[in-house]
Amino acid sequence: MNAELLINPVGAALVLGGTMLATLARTGWHECGLTLHQLRALARPRFNAARMKAQLAGQVTRMRRDGLIRAEADPLPDREFADATAALVRHRSTAALRDEHDRHRQRRCADRQRACRSLSQAGELAPVLGLAGTLLSLSQLPAGGLDEVSGLMQSVSLAVVSTLYGLLLAHLVCFPLARAIERHGDREEDEREDLVRWLAGQLESACPSSALHQRMERAA
Repeated sequence: MNAELLINPVGAALVLGGTMLATLARTGWHECGLTLHQLRALARPRFNAARMKAQLAGQVTRMRRDGLIRAEADPLPDREFADATAALVRHRSTAALRDEHDRHRQRRCADRQRACRSLSQAGELAPVLGLAGTLLSLSQLPAGGLDEVSGLMQSVSLAVVSTLYGLLLAHLVCFPLARAIERHGDREEDEREDLVRWLAGQLESACPSSALHQRMERAA
């Protein structure tokens, strides 16, 4: 097989460019921006629960020792845990911690779902644009018929590779990237959920309501 026959810049530009424009027209700038953000996140180091737990350990120790009334939230590099610990200190309740975690989780899940939807739509549109490239190339068949062999072969080659490019773009790029975003998100959410559960368990006894309840039980 001659691999050079599979390389056609015109067909690639038609399928790739057409798929991008059609996806943009269907989803809009906002969802396309979210998709690019999620794709960049795949290349960045993923959430490190062990490192975040180590950063929280000192703060947890002080809160358990001094209670939440005198506690102050330390600055953290992770936005969710910075907001969650601030809510914990402000409301002096682990319920506020969980509520803040749920708010961030819902936002992340919504962003991932939009990105996956955009990539899935791109995967559906790519073969359609491949077919469009095929029809366009067939419409450019030379009027002289078989007498113009060179022009005929170019049109047939573009027709074949356009369909191929559409299928490859859909099944080797768009759909796999959508699943990669889902898997990446699932792993991160599991790690974040475990860390929030650990944090809430460590600080439950430091909450004023919990401490009061424990004293009442001992008095009874």
